[in-house]
Amino acid sequence: MLGFLSIAAHHGEAADPDLMEWIMHRIDTLVGLDAGLIVVILVVVIVLIPVGVLGLYALHRRKAEPTGEES
Repeated sequence: MLGFLSIAAHHGEAADPDLMEWIMHRIDTLVGLDAGLIVVILVVVIVLIPVGVLGLYALHRRKAEPTGEES
């Protein structure tokens, strides 16, 4: 029964604004970079992960293919 009551305690925002403000403040304090630069770094990391996985897959596949040469 308490599960139904806890729904009323939630707010309509995507995240708790106080928590988001605290997280942003901690990141600013720890890193000391501009928020735009942090976003750029995160986007680059997010894009490089799948590109790196695909690159390693292609490299592995190229090494695993038979060359057609017989010894």
